[in-house]
Amino acid sequence: MKFQVTQENLIKPLTAIARIINTNNTLPILNNILIKVTKTNVSLLGTNLEVSITKFIRAKIIEEGSLTVPAVLFTNFISNLPNNVITVESIKNQLKINTENNNGIINGISDEEFPIIPETKKGTVLKINAQEFKQKLQQVVFAASNNESRPVLTGVFLFVKDLKLYLVSTDGSRLSENIINNINKEGSLLVPSSAINNLIKTIADEDEEISIIIDNQQVCFEFNDTKFICRLLEDKYPQYQNLIPKSFTSKARVNKVEFINMVKIANLFAKESARSITIELDPQNQEIKINSLTSQIGENTSKAKAEIKGSGQITLNSKFLMEALNSIQGTVVDFCFNSKTEPILIKDTTDRDYTHIIMPLKV
Repeated sequence: MKFQVTQENLIKPLTAIARIINTNNTLPILNNILIKVTKTNVSLLGTNLEVSITKFIRAKIIEEGSLTVPAVLFTNFISNLPNNVITVESIKNQLKINTENNNGIINGISDEEFPIIPETKKGTVLKINAQEFKQKLQQVVFAASNNESRPVLTGVFLFVKDLKLYLVSTDGSRLSENIINNINKEGSLLVPSSAINNLIKTIADEDEEISIIIDNQQVCFEFNDTKFICRLLEDKYPQYQNLIPKSFTSKARVNKVEFINMVKIANLFAKESARSITIELDPQNQEIKINSLTSQIGENTSKAKAEIKGSGQITLNSKFLMEALNSIQGTVVDFCFNSKTEPILIKDTTDRDYTHIIMPLKV
């Protein structure tokens, strides 16, 4: 194979693919990127067997062929070259990389050893704005579980109902739900959160539309010059809707930045007490208060002005609360609860499609 490409057009897709490469693979071939040149395009492919990314790059095609080369070495080498034209050529199992002032040779492995990535059969296809999809995924994926003992909770659940695409994740102690409106196709899929995190990093600012092609065992996300394929989790997602309270007796509307700063300070004192902090609503003074206490460290109490309806207090995990607040785009949040044992709800006052709940800590 042989082709010419600019450094800029090569390094961006290489960097995206290199993120999913696990250098501790038991199969050495999985450390490599497959470069494939046909009459019509040049493609780069990497996989960790859970996720595969194919990038099609703009290049001048001179000769067809294919070869796999170590992903990290190839990416680092290209990243250190100036943004000039690069000639890439394979001779047997070696890749020659030539520029005006730099020549390199990387030993590769024949593509015969590279795993075959199954093509996604043309099943249900959803078309969504790529930037909206990326943002709403970011707001839910952090709530998925890292505990492999319950694989179903390690995924992000996507399903269409009443022309709305719901994006949901939970680890059993908190839950995030987001909605994308005006979806006219049916479908559901449970995607590993690790794959979702990689997908978020792969969607670039210039990507406009994303096609989601749902197969029985895998899903393909297609956008711009990218194919992102990952396997699906086969477990049935739990019925979560009844966990979200519909009404509340205690509510606070508060500035998000002030609330986050209070939680950050409280967290300094809560690290030795399972991150336990107590939030209290004071309707008389129209204030929200946070207290954290650790016998080994000390105690902190802080307060901020808020619109308060009802009263009461509740104890939460400070890390969970901080992550929930950081996920909100707006400047004002609603903080709502009923009792010390029921979940709290956090809402963005400017985005009613996003919901986050956290179970309280037992004290």
